[in-house]
Parts: sequence; C-alpha cells; structure tokens
Amino acid sequence: YCLVGCLWMTKKYDKDVMKNTMRSLCNARHGVRIHDVGNDLFLFMFNNNDDREKVLKLGPWWFDRHILLLDKLDEEKHPSTISLYKAPIWIRVYGIPLLCLSEKVGRIIGNSIGDLEEVQVVTRRRESNQFLKLRVGIDVREPFKKGMKFRVGSVDNIWLTFKYEKLPNFYHFCGKLGHTLKDCESYGGQNNGTNCDIRVLVRSVSVSLRGFCLSVGLLICFLAFMICIMASFIFLRFYSDGFLHKKLICLSVN
Repeated sequence: YCLVGCLWMTKKYDKDVMKNTMRSLCNARHGVRIHDVGNDLFLFMFNNNDDREKVLKLGPWWFDRHILLLDKLDEEKHPSTISLYKAPIWIRVYGIPLLCLSEKVGRIIGNSIGDLEEVQVVTRRRESNQFLKLRVGIDVREPFKKGMKFRVGSVDNIWLTFKYEKLPNFYHFCGKLGHTLKDCESYGGQNNGTNCDIRVLVRSVSVSLRGFCLSVGLLICFLAFMICIMASFIFLRFYSDGFLHKKLICLSVN
C-alpha cells in the first residue's frame, strides 16, 4: 500500500529531516517506510490500507511551510509516471444566501473550482459564521481564486468570497503556493499597489500588536506580583508589631 509524494518548493531542504518528520506525523499504526526514489519524489510504503487512507484523509500535509503533494501508487506503475500537481485544500465559501446553504450548492461550487472531495455546511447563530466548507483538489500550478460569481435563480450574480485554510507559504500577488515575495517571478521586485501589499501589511501589524499586548500582559502580571509581595510584607509587619505589643502588655501586667 503505497503513496508517492513530493514537496512543492523551489529551495533546497534536508531530505532526511523531511522523512523523519513525516514518519512521525503520519503516526501509522502498522508502520510506514519512506524512501527517496529520486527527482524529489518520495515513496511512502504502508503495511495497512487503513493507514494509507488515514494519511490521505488528514491532508494536506506540510513540511517547512511547504505543501506535500501525495497520490496513490498502483503496483504496476513507477513513481516517476505519476503527475503530482493537485493538493486537497479546505476552502470556506462566504456570501451564500442562507436558503442556498446546502450540500447540492456546495457540490456545484466545488466542482467549478477543482476536484471536489467533501462538502460541509456550517450554520451558526451569527450570519457571518454561516458558510460552506469545501475540500477540493486544486492544481497548485495555477493561481488560487479569490472568489467567484454565482447566480441564484433570477437574481443577479452574487460574489462569493473564498478563504483558504492553512496556507503558510502563499503569496497573494500571484496567488500561487510554494514561494514568498523574494521568489515570486510575477512580482518583478516592484510595488504595483495590489491587494497583496495591504494584506501583508495588515498581517505584520497584527503580529506586532499581538507582541505588544503580550508585553503589556507580562508587565501587568509582574506589577501584580510585586504588589502582592509588598502587601504580604506590610501585613506581616503590622501583625508582628501587634503581636509584640500584646506580648509586652501581658508581661507588664504579670
């Protein structure tokens, strides 16, 4: 029971570290062996089909912030004959009217994006938390879509927004996986005023704000700790003085 896989990345990496990491993450109940078969391809050999299916179901897998592309390998095929360009990605689809939140609509949208694998309808109290969650096999060579127009009955086309889950190295300028700003061929090293720069800026500000809040929280905890120590010291001081005063009174009476 085999899988063939490759990392979708351009920079060099330690293959031994990758194999050890993936062997640990797979956590195959009956064991797994990972072999380097050349051309940046890896052969995952399982002793049980359930372990192989579990690894596929729990994907996508990541190593060093890059996606690992996996596919089943039949006994009569060689790993080099398998084309690894698609990855199962979870997509949240927002903007769908409440009455259209159904598995049927999810299948229509998912099949228009790529190879649909699973549909989940998420309905919560807040309207902003009502969406479709799709697991779709997407060609990683192509730019990811920000959304799509969708026609509901006789109503004009509405815009559906896509939000992709767990995409570490995803550069918004070209919409592709596997690289960042410095490695992007489409960017050209210039700021063209796209949404990419705004998103990166917002992300940087949020990280800085998080660090600032953490520092303030630690400072408050430290001050509270010092106040508790001072209060304890004052209490013990007054308590000891009062106890000594009572002791002296008792001695004088005697």
